[in-house]
Amino acid sequence: MRAPHPRIKTQAELLQRLRDTPKPTPEPSLQPRDDLMDTIRKQSFESHTTRIKELRQSLGAAREGFETDFALKPKAGHAKADFGRSR
Repeated sequence: MRAPHPRIKTQAELLQRLRDTPKPTPEPSLQPRDDLMDTIRKQSFESHTTRIKELRQSLGAAREGFETDFALKPKAGHAKADFGRSR
């Protein structure tokens, strides 16, 4: 079992989790499997995908904020300067 999730969300963690996502494999046997193990695998997979979703959402919001701030930075102070010139 992994340690609790870190509070800081990083692109590196997102990429690592995407790499660690288990790929579906064909079952070598058609015998029924143990229900407990299936439940554990399912919970682990759901936790893994939930964390990936959280990381994508958080990093996407941070990126959008950064891009907006970067785009609006050159316009900072224009309104104040224009107001002073209009008098």
